Amino acid sequence: MFHGIRRTAGRRLDLLVRAALVPALVAAASCSHNNPSDEGYLPEQPVVIEVKNDNYLDVNIYTIVDETTRRLGSVTGNSSDTFRARLPGVQAAGLRLRATAVGLNGAYISGVLSVTTDQVVLLHIAPNLFQSSVSVHDTL
Repeated sequence: MFHGIRRTAGRRLDLLVRAALVPALVAAASCSHNNPSDEGYLPEQPVVIEVKNDNYLDVNIYTIVDETTRRLGSVTGNSSDTFRARLPGVQAAGLRLRATAVGLNGAYISGVLSVTTDQVVLLHIAPNLFQSSVSVHDTL
């Protein structure tokens, strides 16, 4: 009988500790905030990516930043389009662009580009997809 009283007291103490710990963790989590100087900070201005598609096929355009691939959209054959993308970590990790033609195996993947939000990325899709090119320019 004495043994059962100790177990009950131990359980009550355990419940009290848990009851006090949960609000403390919630309060600590609510006090944390994202610091704009963090590497994952979303820049105020998006990166501008202009695509000129001289291929007759439609192409899908993707960004690759720090091993994360994100689809920007499509550009129809023999046309141009401009994309504005918020790319967290682009200034630290660099940017790569990927273009895949609809109905064609393979893709054009650029090298790593050093880009800031005050620059424009020009992606030229050549008639032969694998001869495409990319360049970075300052905005005027």
